[in-house]
Amino acid sequence: MSFSSRNAKISYRSRASQSSMSVETLKEMQQKLREEREAKRAQLDGRHDYILSIVASCLGLEKSDVEDAILEGNQIDRMEQFFVANGLPHLMFYYQDTEPAEGATASPPTQLDSHQPGNTKKVFVTDGRDVALTGVCVFFTRANTLKTITSENIHR
Repeated sequence: MSFSSRNAKISYRSRASQSSMSVETLKEMQQKLREEREAKRAQLDGRHDYILSIVASCLGLEKSDVEDAILEGNQIDRMEQFFVANGLPHLMFYYQDTEPAEGATASPPTQLDSHQPGNTKKVFVTDGRDVALTGVCVFFTRANTLKTITSENIHR
């Protein structure tokens, strides 16, 4: 066996072990993301369900798809800021095409399949300043920001 063929075998082995380590790291990261998503899902209550049902209905999506989309990033926090006393006066959801080279936003959106091949849309919570509207917006307002929004009064 020549020196170069031994190096090739060593190089191949090291690449194989690096790739298996990368796969393990990727699996660990995916598991961590799943756990974080489920922890956020456990925090959702009737207020979130009410809002997400309306968003899904307005956009013609399944509620579970909208729920999955808003579990990413700090979007739940923005919803919580809308529910508290002296909180945000409005809450906006955008549903629009994704851009392949788009950078990270304050609320990382999740892609949902649109009905056109090669074209994906995303639904996400925004304040309207971080991303320009190019699609559909579902907008919620509060008549009185002094009162806390509860599961009992959200429908009013």
